[in-house]
Amino acid sequence: RSQAVKLLLDQGADIKVKDKLEQTVLHLCAMKNNQSMAKVLLQRGSGLNSQDRLKRTPLLLAIIYRNQEIAKFFLHEGADVTIKDRLGTTPLHQAVAERMTEITKLIVSRNSINVNTKEKIVGRTPLHVACAKNYHRLTSILLDHGADVNLTTSFRKSPLHLTVLNGDTDMVPTLLSHTRNINMLSLGNKTALHNAVEGGHYNIANLLIQADAKVNSHDLQGLTPL
Repeated sequence: RSQAVKLLLDQGADIKVKDKLEQTVLHLCAMKNNQSMAKVLLQRGSGLNSQDRLKRTPLLLAIIYRNQEIAKFFLHEGADVTIKDRLGTTPLHQAVAERMTEITKLIVSRNSINVNTKEKIVGRTPLHVACAKNYHRLTSILLDHGADVNLTTSFRKSPLHLTVLNGDTDMVPTLLSHTRNINMLSLGNKTALHNAVEGGHYNIANLLIQADAKVNSHDLQGLTPL
């Protein structure tokens, strides 16, 4: 097929033509994991960072489809890791969501990357995504590269809130070591300690109390963790 593509290009085919979804042939290569054809297209001037109707680049699509090898190829070719799709999702958000550790490492190693960038609607950072899914290794990688545990989502949830809600006891000490305000309030004025007690996660509650979480903080219903 790569030879056929070369022939068409030699005959003057428009390498930048888009379909009804505003996707180029390079986008299709990303979804089909066709690295050999992608290489030909890039050599002929295809747009590495071209965006489709949903503002997705070939790199983002490769990650969405969990096509690791072509995603690595795009990164090696210099794909822009800062471009967001229509929902504000970056390649880093998606790599974390898909638990693609190697791709995540490659992305965070870029000087241009902002590991604390937020999605548009929910307002999650990549660290929120990792904590929501209990991905310990990815959480550690993000923290090692400057992820801020004190940022909150649109619903005022911090990574600590999400970890506590999931009952992830093992990850709590790591987050506590980076947290500036253990008593941060989410919607409903609930602290992480409220979440721990309400979820029956008493080992986590003990960890939070040992780290000086307030036991007399009132939520909007007037309830304390006790």
